[in-house]
Amino acid sequence: MLVATRNKRQGNVLFRALIILLLVILGGSGVFLYLRSVEFKKLRVAKLERVAEAERDLAEKIQSNVNQAEVAISDGALDEAKDHLRRASLFDVNAAYQMEIARVTGVYLKAQRDKRREGVMKSYQSSLNENNFTNAIELIEGNHDLFNESDISKLRFKVEEKRQELLRKAVLKFKEALNHWELESADEALVEMELCTESSELVRHTKTLKARRVADKQARALGENIRSLDKGAFSPEVHHKISSALRNYPGHPELCELKQRLDTYLMEIDVPGDFASLEEALIVAPEKCHIRLGAGVFFIQVTIDKEMMISGLGPNVTILEGVSSPVPMLKIENKQGVVKLSELQLRGTDYKQIRPQSLVLIDGVSVDFSNVVITNSSGHGVEIASGAVRFESLLAHHNHNDGVAVHGVSSTVEMIDSELYLNGGSGCNTWEGASLRLSRCSAQNNAQSGVVAIGEGTALTVDESTVSFNTHSGVYVSKGARAKVSKSQISKNAHSGVFAQWPNTALSVVRSQITDNEEFGIVCDPQVELEVMGTEFEGNALGGKLLKIIR
Repeated sequence: MLVATRNKRQGNVLFRALIILLLVILGGSGVFLYLRSVEFKKLRVAKLERVAEAERDLAEKIQSNVNQAEVAISDGALDEAKDHLRRASLFDVNAAYQMEIARVTGVYLKAQRDKRREGVMKSYQSSLNENNFTNAIELIEGNHDLFNESDISKLRFKVEEKRQELLRKAVLKFKEALNHWELESADEALVEMELCTESSELVRHTKTLKARRVADKQARALGENIRSLDKGAFSPEVHHKISSALRNYPGHPELCELKQRLDTYLMEIDVPGDFASLEEALIVAPEKCHIRLGAGVFFIQVTIDKEMMISGLGPNVTILEGVSSPVPMLKIENKQGVVKLSELQLRGTDYKQIRPQSLVLIDGVSVDFSNVVITNSSGHGVEIASGAVRFESLLAHHNHNDGVAVHGVSSTVEMIDSELYLNGGSGCNTWEGASLRLSRCSAQNNAQSGVVAIGEGTALTVDESTVSFNTHSGVYVSKGARAKVSKSQISKNAHSGVFAQWPNTALSVVRSQITDNEEFGIVCDPQVELEVMGTEFEGNALGGKLLKIIR
């Protein structure tokens, strides 16, 4: 019994021990599992942190490459920008970074296109500057993706515009070179034209240059022939040959140089003698030559357009005769230098004409007349449209209109020791701003007034002169002209001695004699600026001065 009880107790103890052992074992495993779970969680958190840190590093690298790519693009370093974008694209990134990379890539592609366009435009401009039009067009066509249609049209137009401008200049250069017989320059111009065109015009110019080379050879041969005939003195045959050669080969430098040398024999020309007529002499006469006319009557209708001197043996010995209708007998229109005429008579043969012209017309030139008679013109004796003219010892008489007519602001005339008489108009008429000065002259027996000045800016000076026996007034001043009469005799005119009218007109009479006129000494509009000093008024039929409104 006791044994059984003891055994039972032992069994219970053993059971409890087993239970306890089991509990101990189970409890240890739980702790272990718990501890292991805690450790696992720590490891998992650490791993997540490492992953997050790696993602952050990756994001920083991506952002850094993107940022550096943008900076490189702004600096124009496109190869560097391309490398940064390539690095950024190597990583597996989220949508946001993909959009950022795509945005910067778009900026890069635009910059790359702009750089290509800039390079193409630089090459295009260089080709234009070098007149390489074919290459310029090829650059545009080969990079069509860089330009829109409007840009392409403008660039093509610019090429064509430059081509046409170069062609125009080349053609002009070619023609100028041919005109001056500069055949090497013509060759250069032809090469320039080849850059611009392949048209029939180029073929035509090439043929023209070839023909000019042949002509140049012929002109040189002709020059050699003329030089062989030159004996160092004037020869009509030689001058005829050189003149003919220059008509056939105008402007040829070798022939022009030869003519200049031959012209030195013509600095003094005798007519008749060297030439039969004045017209023939004028054709070959060089600048600044002296044509000496002998005795006789020379029938002419000519234009003088060179600086020269023509002299005779005296107005009653050497006579130039011609018609002054429908054009003047003598026109002088040289634009530089001085033309001198002396010891001559210029006589018209058609006093009454339906279309009268001046016997002598001067336009834009300086002319000196010395001891010259001008008579029997169907119009004015001498007309000065512009120029500076000096008359000394001029006789202008029996002309159908004015003896001397001066008009225009560019006309300035000085007349010394000259006589103007029996003309169908005035002795001397000045208008439209011209300037005339008479010193020791006489204007008598003219069918109208002796001396006339009309118009704003017209200036008249009569000094130590005589104005008398004219059918109208002696001196007539009107419409803003300004006249000064000094130390002069104004007498026996059919109307008044001096007649002045119109506002802004000015008249000064100083130390003169205004006498024996058939009306007043002076008739003057009150609005005329009048000055009279030291002047005699005697024998005028109606009195010395009359002031009244005249229109």
